Amino acid sequence: MKAFPDRFTLFLAAALGLAAIHFPLDARPAPALQARPGARTPAPQAAPQTTPPAAEPAPVQSVQAIPVSSDENNLELVAARGKAAPAELEDVPPFCPKSVYWSIGGSYSYMWLVPTGEPRFTGNLYGAQGMYEYRPRGSIYLGLKGAWKQGNTKNAVDERKLLYGLAEERIGYSFESNCKQWLATVFTGFGYRYMEHKLLQPGLATLRFYYNEFYVPAGFLFLKTWEEWSMGLNLVWMPQVFPTVDIVPLGDAYWSLKRMLKNGLVELPIRFSPSACSHFMVELKPFFEFWQDGATTAVNVSGVDLGIPKNTYRSAGAELNLFWKY
Repeated sequence: MKAFPDRFTLFLAAALGLAAIHFPLDARPAPALQARPGARTPAPQAAPQTTPPAAEPAPVQSVQAIPVSSDENNLELVAARGKAAPAELEDVPPFCPKSVYWSIGGSYSYMWLVPTGEPRFTGNLYGAQGMYEYRPRGSIYLGLKGAWKQGNTKNAVDERKLLYGLAEERIGYSFESNCKQWLATVFTGFGYRYMEHKLLQPGLATLRFYYNEFYVPAGFLFLKTWEEWSMGLNLVWMPQVFPTVDIVPLGDAYWSLKRMLKNGLVELPIRFSPSACSHFMVELKPFFEFWQDGATTAVNVSGVDLGIPKNTYRSAGAELNLFWKY
């Protein structure tokens, strides 16, 4: 009876060993979970989405002004770097202000000369002129002007040959508009006018009159600009302060004249430049001038007046000038 348990134990141990060989514990799959009838099946959860970081806004490019030209005084803008609305890219007329003007040219004028109590003399005068101007906008104005003219005037009997010279210095101030399209200048200064008459009378000796007259100009200059073109108006009043005359062959004395105040000049300058920022310019300037030489004030010891009459000049003509400006 004692051997039975030993055999049964051996048999059970062998069976368990075979089972362990054919069905190892690590290889057995986990039993599937079966839902009970009527139970809710949970919905599968979606994989979490990773939201990418918001893109940083592109840096706004700073708008950099581009001048119309390389001129350091150019203040107007016509374009901007970077993207801009079409309305911001509208063309702006270029503006290249200049401060210094040199000019030289020729002139023609038709003269009406009327000595008091004598027939009128008429004729043509031709000449040349030059000018320097320092005319910055919104600043002091300086100018120097010189001119020379020569020609013959005649009436039905006599002839007068005329030689004219002028020197004038100016100082004043220039004003400009906010849109920089017009410029106005007021000035005064000091001037000298020389007029030589050579009077030829049939059957009489030739007389020469040398008029030397100093005056103080007071002027107004206006100029309106449209890019390449400009047009203006110049008004100058020239009252005399010290007029004299030297008469040949009456000696080398200078005879005093009555001071005349009704002297004036009107000019209409029309200017053209190849471009708004060009250093060259052409000017056509029609003008009209009114001038008077006073009668002599000298008398002899007997109180008799010397009798040199007053002269009245009216001249109309035009100048053609070439400018260099910078």
